[in-house]
Amino acid sequence: MAGRAAYELVLAPRDASSRVGSVRIAVDGKTKLPIGVQIYAKGQGSPAIDVSYTRISYAVPDLDNFTFHPSKTMKVKQTPVAPNAQGSTSASEPTTIGTGWTTVVRLQPADLAANSSEQQYLNRLPRTSWKGGSGRLFESKLLTALFTDDGRMYAGAVDKGVLIAAAAQHK
Repeated sequence: MAGRAAYELVLAPRDASSRVGSVRIAVDGKTKLPIGVQIYAKGQGSPAIDVSYTRISYAVPDLDNFTFHPSKTMKVKQTPVAPNAQGSTSASEPTTIGTGWTTVVRLQPADLAANSSEQQYLNRLPRTSWKGGSGRLFESKLLTALFTDDGRMYAGAVDKGVLIAAAAQHK
């Protein structure tokens, strides 16, 4: 921020299979509040994700800012969401595999109700296979996702080998 000190905290994974190069968090020197976050993919000079405040006011906002005001032509109906037997509101919770920078999230087929346009996009992704399975692979500088032929999805900021190992070990 102009006219006052700001500090930068830099975090970097040690695990070579992470696609994250570093995470940089800008902190206001006076309030100690985070004012920006940048995530760099490994080997990249510009951030893949950059979220920062361009202006900050520390004034207390009016409570009316947090009140929903529907238009006069709108009819609002509130419907409670009933949890399932496990107490969850979704068919199956995503699960995580691994820890730290190389954590992978796994979604089950019930979570992946793809429509036809999504399915067309998935069909254009490159095919990959491993002992006991196959699927399609999405890769970017920061994220990879593996869509298995039996409908599971594995995703993380990791190299594709980590996803394939997770798919092979955790069906």
